[in-house]
Order: sequence, then structure tokens, then C-alpha cells
Amino acid sequence: MIRAVVGARVSVVKGNEKTSHLTQREAGVRHAEQRDMEVVGFFEDLDVSATVAPFDRPDLGPWLDDSADGMADAWDAMIFAKVDRAFRSIFDCVDVARWAEAHKKILIFTDDNITLDFRSEADSMATMMAKIFLMLAALFAEMELKRIKNRAKDAHAYLRRTPRWPGGQPPFGYMIVDAPDGQGKSLAPDPVTSKIVRRMGALATAGKSQLEIAKILTAEKAVTPARYYAPQNPAKPRRRAISDVWNPSSVGKILNSDACMGIKLTGPSVRERKPLRDRAGLPIVVAEPLFTAEEWAALKLSLAKRAKTMERSAEGTAPLLGIVHCGQCQSRLYRVVNKSAKKVYEYYRCTPKKRLDENGVEIRVEACSDATFRGADLSAYVEQMATHYLGKVSVVRKVYVPGEDHSMELEQVVRAMAGVREEYDEGLYDYPDGEEEYRERIGNLASTRKRLMELPQRKAEWVTEETGETYADAWTNAPDSEVRRQLLLDSGIRVNAWQGRIEAFIPEDLRSRLAQMP
Repeated sequence: MIRAVVGARVSVVKGNEKTSHLTQREAGVRHAEQRDMEVVGFFEDLDVSATVAPFDRPDLGPWLDDSADGMADAWDAMIFAKVDRAFRSIFDCVDVARWAEAHKKILIFTDDNITLDFRSEADSMATMMAKIFLMLAALFAEMELKRIKNRAKDAHAYLRRTPRWPGGQPPFGYMIVDAPDGQGKSLAPDPVTSKIVRRMGALATAGKSQLEIAKILTAEKAVTPARYYAPQNPAKPRRRAISDVWNPSSVGKILNSDACMGIKLTGPSVRERKPLRDRAGLPIVVAEPLFTAEEWAALKLSLAKRAKTMERSAEGTAPLLGIVHCGQCQSRLYRVVNKSAKKVYEYYRCTPKKRLDENGVEIRVEACSDATFRGADLSAYVEQMATHYLGKVSVVRKVYVPGEDHSMELEQVVRAMAGVREEYDEGLYDYPDGEEEYRERIGNLASTRKRLMELPQRKAEWVTEETGETYADAWTNAPDSEVRRQLLLDSGIRVNAWQGRIEAFIPEDLRSRLAQMP
């Protein structure tokens, strides 16, 4: 009696209601029983694409393995419902047919009425015709797969230029909802995570670092992205344990992403994602922004300002980082902490640097000699300067004044034009009709810019205002060294140290206010 093995394959399984593999199995069993074959086994490759070679499939592969551990000798006939359940590649079809011929097997495709019997009649006319029909069926299956891929590609290209959400995990701060027009999905601010994003935005605008924001969120028990999304994907295995501690890098990725403004992004990674643009060249907005335009502009400026002093060490932020500099090379001095059994020694010193030579090649520059200074001496000098020399001078702060009329819109259009040109330079319009689409976008943006420039407008700006607090009071009332450091950084004060000398450089506006003091 002929021993038969019945197989099935399904590309995507969607819940318990998916029965295609059961239908395939039933058809194979029925065909075997009608021909007095003994069914000796089954294989079902679920959630397996036809692009995976038959020999590499998890369930089918062992039945084609003729090694000592394989099951190729356990059957005589292999039954599929249709050719496209076995393969969608003419090359895979040829490989399996050659293997079956070499091993004297029978291949059966019930719905396509194709049977290849290689046991003794491999050269018969019936077998030759069956080969032709099998190759044609495999070729049509491959063509159909390409049509499916093209349709999916076209649909994805269309969805990319619409406000609809294409799928996947939403940006932190948003949740997936039904689109207002009832067509597909969209995004809306999540009632839980949107508050967290706005909280960290407010902290960043107030001058807090990413590390400080992470500590505050952890202390406030704000849910982390890993914790929040984990329950929504219980079947997805995680490489690491879920953490409830906020990471500074996570804060930076969220706040630096245009997704906070509801803009649709694309790219292989968080750092490489860029805004998707419509035909007019403007970013596609898929959801309500989490910040106003004025808040977003202020936040971006604060992040850019903080990015200049992000160095950290195991001891935390150096209290004088960004304030004290080497008097010989003008570069920053960095803190070094040495600990003994009884005392902690703190120094600031010049460190090796990198620069470009006349040929544009990066070279190493050694640290300046005799450029190591006691931290206690520098700290005492800075404190004396803040509490006595500048003690009675009022501290001023920068306040963001939102733009009026159409200044913000004009700035967005100018950025959009720069983004479109950058995409063009990167070759992202190198496809049929791409040149026409590029010119259409630039033309639309240029027209919009011209229209906005003809309207009365005033750009947003930062202005200074008195805080009502002197430098001495601000220094004394500061809760920690980081707040004092930020006070001096905001004022623009710079301290140079070299060969036993320490000298402060005061910005012109601060010197003018100092000169006006009685």
C-alpha cells in the first residue's frame, strides 16, 4: 500500500477562525482514501510564507530530509491541495520535482488535478505532461505572488501619503483609534502616556536634563514605554525584563521626535525616521499634536541648549562642567575624582582632543601640560564670583515670546523646503514620475512661502526679563550644584585656568549691568 503524507501551508493565521489549513488537510485525506493510500503523517506550516524554500520550512522540511534523522523514507506520496500551497517559485518547484524524481516519490496536487509519479514511469508521456502542467502552475503562482506584492506595495505607498495609520505600535503618547471617516485607523492622544510626554516636555523647557527628567519620572512612578506596551503584546517574547525605571535615552528619543506633534514618520530606526510629506511637500499630520507650536519651538530650543553640556561621569554631572576651561587651548576642563580610604580628591584637567588637520584628517591632540587644577580652588573662585563680585546683580532669564500672524507657518514651510531638497539630494525621488513629484512639491511650497511672506508677521523670539533675584540669592537658595551650574551657564560666564592663575570672562550685557550697580 502507498504511504501518503498530507500537507498544508498558510501564510498568515488570524485567530481561531482561520480554517484554510484544515480544509487543505481534509482534501488531502479524502484523496488518499479514495485511492486506497495509507495516511502516515501530516505537516502544517502555519504563518509560513511561500517564499520560504520547502526544504527550509519547519514542518515540511523534515519530510524532505533524507539523512539518518530525516523522514524521507517514511512515505511514498506527498499530497497538497494546490500548487501554490507547496511553492510560489518556479525554482522551488524544480528543486522539489528533481528531489522527488531522484527519490522515486509521488507528488499530488488535488485541486489542480496534477500527479507526478516518479516510481517507475519518470519518462512516460503522462509524467512529462504532468511536469509541464506543474511548471505552468508554479509559474502562475509566482506571477500571482508578484501581483500580491505589487498591490501591497501600491497600497502602502498610497497609505504613506494619507493621514491614516498604517499599523504597528503607535508613538509613545498616542493610541490607535478608528479614523474619523471610518476608513482604516488613525491616532489620538493617549489619556495616560500623553500626559507623561507633556510632563517631560515641560521639565525639559524648564531646563532639566534628560537624566534629571528620567529620575523625576521614575520617582513619580510614571509608566515606562516597555511597561505600558507589554500587556498589549503578551505573545511577543521580550529579550530583557520589563523595567519601571526611566532611561535618559528614552526621554531624548521621545522629545526629539516629530511624532510628538502628530506627524507621520518613516525610517528603519528611531534616529533615522523622517517626516512623510504630502503632495504639497508639507509633513503629514496623522494626529492631534501634544504641544502647541509655541511650546514645541521652546522645547526644541531647550533641547538644543542642553545638548551642549551632556557629558556625564560615574560621579554625576561635574559641578563646573562647561564653565571652567583650559587657559592654554580654551577647551573644557573635565573632572577627575580620586578616592582614598579617608578622603576624596577632586581635580579638573585638560584632556586629549581630536581635530582636523590641513588635509581634513582627524588627528589626536595631546592634553596641555601643567593643566590640572584642584576642584576646591576652582569651586571657591566661582562661588566668590557669584556671591560677591556679581552678588548684587539681578539675574535675568530668557522668556519665549510666540510669533504672531504667520511667522510659525512660514518657518514650517521653509523647513519643509529644506527637507524636500535633502530628500532629492539623497536620491529618494529616483523612481518613475519622481522628478515630476519633486518639482510639484517644491513649486507648491514656494507658492505657499510667497503668499505667507506677503502677510504681516513677526518671528518668535527669546527676550530677557528680570527675575527679581540677585546672583547671591540665587546661588545661596539653589537646591544643588546642578542648579548653580545652570545659573552660570545661562549667564554666559566663562572661567579660564592656567599655570596657577584663574580668570573669569563676563559677557558684555552682564558687565554693563554690573557697571550700573551703585
